[in-house]
Amino acid sequence: PRKEVVEEAAPIRQRWAGFEDIFCINLDRRPERWSFMEKQFELRSVPAKRWSAVDGQRVDIGQLMEGRFIDLQALSRYLLPDDQKVFGIDLTPGAIGCALSHMEIWTTIIEEYESEGHAPGYPRFLVIEDDCRFLPEFGESVLDDRLAELPEDWEICWLGGVDSLGQQAALQISPGVRRVYCGFRTTTAYAITAAGARSALEVCMPLMWQLDTHLTQREADLDGALLSYTIKPCGYSLFPPLVEQAKELFETDVQKDNTEHKALREAMLPDGLDAQEPLLLLGSCNGWDIDEAKRLHCFWPSGQSSSAVQESSLRVDVPSGGLSFQVI
Repeated sequence: PRKEVVEEAAPIRQRWAGFEDIFCINLDRRPERWSFMEKQFELRSVPAKRWSAVDGQRVDIGQLMEGRFIDLQALSRYLLPDDQKVFGIDLTPGAIGCALSHMEIWTTIIEEYESEGHAPGYPRFLVIEDDCRFLPEFGESVLDDRLAELPEDWEICWLGGVDSLGQQAALQISPGVRRVYCGFRTTTAYAITAAGARSALEVCMPLMWQLDTHLTQREADLDGALLSYTIKPCGYSLFPPLVEQAKELFETDVQKDNTEHKALREAMLPDGLDAQEPLLLLGSCNGWDIDEAKRLHCFWPSGQSSSAVQESSLRVDVPSGGLSFQVI
């Protein structure tokens, strides 16, 4: 009798199998943004999960302060009108909602996936905001190839972003990969590991600034680099980018604050906290000694003064070698 040959069908490879989960953050009141993302996901067979974003217009700031999600020092700047805030840095209701949404995802990753024994760079996840535009090159195989260029120590890798100070080219470390530094800004789309989720959560709590500012502030000068770079979370970005923010399609929910904060300002500023507390220049001019800074380098009121604005100044001799300092 003739022997029947039976071939086993090759297993169907799961698409985007290199990621444990892919999350897309979207406000319930922004269905048009989710529709925009759904079309892009469908075109590239991306199995993204919609993550219902925290609505910053509805959060209880008092509760967040009590729970130490927000730094006490950030409150006075949060209460300022928009035209007195530093664009892209100071907190707004939208910025707080954005930050809490990302933190929720990081917490989920830590609780469900963080454990011993993972290979470097795994498990990994994609986090995408709902105004992210995939550039033509974006796709599963291209992204896998690009991420393969990352060093083993990576914890977070942005798929694009803004080099606000124009210095990131000095941090190129492999084809298409750059380290990030304090001038890099974005939360539009990034890959992150479980270890990276924990590092990100640790550096962003409590919130003092907008999330992308927190994520690049832990810097160090290492290996003779010309520019200091972010070490926690250990971050990199792809250049050329694979994504961009579709700013022309959607109004920002993060940078604007149309809320009247007068009642909140009166109710929440604790006794003894002066929103116009004097500033100190703490640095190499006083040996980084806060008592010396209080004695020698206090800012003094000068010029315009009102309930919202206080102009201050100080004079300090700058040595030939320069001056390092923080204003506190």
